Amino acid sequence: MIIIEFLGKGSFGIVFKFEYQNNSYALKLNSNEIPAKLFERYKSLRSHKKLDKYFINIYCCGNINSEKFKYFSIMEFGG
Repeated sequence: MIIIEFLGKGSFGIVFKFEYQNNSYALKLNSNEIPAKLFERYKSLRSHKKLDKYFINIYCCGNINSEKFKYFSIMEFGG
């Protein structure tokens, strides 16, 4: 995994672009998106086919051991 660039910062987290096996992804570090609830909302919204074109894929999310952030998610890089 190679961090390519810092993409942005909000009130609850930061986002980086990274490459892994010649593919680009987004890595989000945050303090408010509890992984189980994030996937619950994601699955619910993805079930509405009319919204499908507005989504990026979330590949995984979980807890991290950091003083600043509690959670991470790895997503499709929308570029």
